[in-house]
Amino acid sequence: MSAKLPYLEAVIEETLRLRAAFLIARDAIRDTELLGHKIPKGTVCLLICQDVDQLSYQTSKSGKPERQYPGTGNPNLDIFDPERWLARKNGEIRFDGASNSQLAFGLGVRACWGRKLAELEMKIMTAMVTWSFDILAVPEALSGHDGVYDFSYRANRGFLQLRKREGTVGGM
Repeated sequence: MSAKLPYLEAVIEETLRLRAAFLIARDAIRDTELLGHKIPKGTVCLLICQDVDQLSYQTSKSGKPERQYPGTGNPNLDIFDPERWLARKNGEIRFDGASNSQLAFGLGVRACWGRKLAELEMKIMTAMVTWSFDILAVPEALSGHDGVYDFSYRANRGFLQLRKREGTVGGM
């Protein structure tokens, strides 16, 4: 028997959407053009797997491209919004992993074989922290999301301020 925790799954998926970018290198197999840029055959192209297929560009009256969001939730893709991953039907809330594109673990035959284990570990750690601690605001001087991209996104630093909840047993 498994517990249904749709909001927990949505929070994890939204975290991955915003921060689990990695690079995939591919060689162009023929001369092509992409968004007005010529790409010669043999060029190494890097695909950044973050927010894939969630940004569609339309031209506004001013001629500038505008970001359009096709799903539910906040249309601003820079905002953390787990609601993007939840579906509501007959008063029931369920996690819908197919509601948005996600390539944090890849797809198809080249997908990460450790995905299920990684997802289970994320669920366990997130549940243990939220059951045992109150998550407090971090001082402005320690907040931020600066990071670097190499093979994957790596945060330069990360701080979390916790307060143990009364009545919880043990600790982490």
